[in-house]
Amino acid sequence: MDVEITYMDFKTTCMDVEITYMDFKTTCMDVEITYMDFKTACMDVKTTCMDVEITYVDVKTTCMDVQTTCVDVEITYMDVKTICMDVEITYMDVKPTCMDIETKYMNVDVTNTYF
Repeated sequence: MDVEITYMDFKTTCMDVEITYMDFKTTCMDVEITYMDFKTACMDVKTTCMDVEITYVDVKTTCMDVQTTCVDVEITYMDVKTICMDVEITYMDVKPTCMDIETKYMNVDVTNTYF
C-alpha cells in the first residue's frame, strides 16, 4: 500500500486520522477491524488518543508504526477494486521503535511522503 499523507497533526496526546481515500486490491474483504497491531521500526508515536486525517492513503510498505492507546479512524471514502469490502476500524495499536515523540505539542504537515 502506498502511503501519501497530506495532513498529519500531532497534538500533545492526540493524533487525528481521517482517511478520505483508501484503495484495497484484494479478492474479497468484509472486515470489521476492532484491533490492529502494526509492528515496524520507523516512527514511534506515544500518545493516548489518536485521530488521523489522511486525505489519500496508498501504502506500499510496512514502515509506520504507532503505539497509542486509542485510535479513531474515520474513513469517508474507500475504493475497493475487488468483490466486497466493509471495514470499520475501532481500535488501532502501533508499536514502532524509530522516531520517539515525547513532546506536548507537535504539528507535522506531510504533503507527499511515501513510506
